[in-house]
Amino acid sequence: MTENQNIPNKNQEKHSNKYLPLRAKIIIGNLLIVLMAVSVMAYLETRQTTFNTVSVILILLSVAALVSNGLAKIITSPIEKLTIVAKEIESGNLDARASVKTGDEIEILGATLNNITATTQELIKNLEGKVAERTKSLEKRILQIQAVAEVGQAVASQHDLEELLIRTTHLISRRFDYYHVGIFLLDPRSEFAILRAANSGGGAKMIDRGHQLRVGREGIVGMATSTGEARIALDVGEDAVYFDNPELTHTHSEMALPLIAGGEILGALDIQSTETNAFSKADIPTLQVLADQLATAVQNARLLRETSEALISARKATREISQEGWQSILQDIEVPGYISTLQGDLLHADENVNAEIKNQLIHGEVVLSSDRKTINVPLVTHGQTIGMLRLSKSVSSSAWTTEQLTLVETLSEQLSITLENARLLESVQKRAALERAIAETSVKIGAAKSVESVLQTSVEELGRRLSLHSGITIKMVETNGNLEQKNSSHLL
Repeated sequence: MTENQNIPNKNQEKHSNKYLPLRAKIIIGNLLIVLMAVSVMAYLETRQTTFNTVSVILILLSVAALVSNGLAKIITSPIEKLTIVAKEIESGNLDARASVKTGDEIEILGATLNNITATTQELIKNLEGKVAERTKSLEKRILQIQAVAEVGQAVASQHDLEELLIRTTHLISRRFDYYHVGIFLLDPRSEFAILRAANSGGGAKMIDRGHQLRVGREGIVGMATSTGEARIALDVGEDAVYFDNPELTHTHSEMALPLIAGGEILGALDIQSTETNAFSKADIPTLQVLADQLATAVQNARLLRETSEALISARKATREISQEGWQSILQDIEVPGYISTLQGDLLHADENVNAEIKNQLIHGEVVLSSDRKTINVPLVTHGQTIGMLRLSKSVSSSAWTTEQLTLVETLSEQLSITLENARLLESVQKRAALERAIAETSVKIGAAKSVESVLQTSVEELGRRLSLHSGITIKMVETNGNLEQKNSSHLL
């Protein structure tokens, strides 16, 4: 009874915990079979549960893998797009842009990349523009330097001032393609800059009417010639006042460059263009070199002209002095010429020269007789004929050859020089004798102790030194203009 009462309690315990181990004390067969069946069922249930759990885990892993793959694609796709765009930009395609719409940091990264690319593209465009502008500016400078060298070489070969100015204006206009080029030179008092040359028709009219600008007051030319600095006027703002010139209506830009040589302002080079803003400060150094070359050429031309004029004046004075000297000699000389005969005799040349031959000789021409046996060669000094050399051959002799004529002409030149030197020597000797006589006379007069002795000594010495054939009289004059009664005279 006790055992039967305990069995239900064990069944209850069995039902409450299926997984408890079977007790070894249970030995009843039926009960053992039941317990084994229960264990098998528990095993099967446990296996099913494990299978289900594994299945769920596998499903979850699959889902997680799918979700992970999807998320990866969602994350990496924009990045791949950015990478492709970055490679295109790296290869030089600055027009490439990233199109990413993720609403997160990746979209911000794409927008930043686009902004950087656009900024870089704009910077490159600006740089290319600056490089192109700089290249154009350098090409302009090179052309200007070449033109400056060409014009400088051309003006350096000119020695006539007027021709120099005219040629320079046309050269500059043609080489630089300027509308108007004018050259102003200052007057002797440096009060006005006078237009001396121009290439344009309007400039020619201005020259005809005597166009001039007051230094320091009128136009940029007046300012440049006052300050010695280049000035630029553009067809805008306050500078527009400089373009009110009825002769140069197409001018829109103007530059005035001072002409300075040896520290002296000689004038100004005026350049005008039909283009607005045609000149800048960057043009000044190159064009100022041209203006300096022109100023030097102008100064040299002036010096050459002044030297030539001085030389002409000196030659004229020398010729006049020489002419007076020879006239004096011809008046005093007893024998005007000599003739040397074949026998060696020296005779006076008293025969008159044919008027026609004389006229030719006066003009420095060599006169050859019709039979070419008599030659008349002028003796010329300082451009004037002072005599003639006549050479005659005998009737039986041959005519003068070209070589002989050349020799005779050379000898006549040497003879003319020798005669002039002899005249100069004689003139110097006479001058020296006169100065010596004056000095001696001054000493004797200075040795006199009274007015009376001074007067007597003066008339005596003057009469003796001058070899006068009449008397010398010295009279004293009162302050009221009347002659004093006292006088001194010397009769020769």
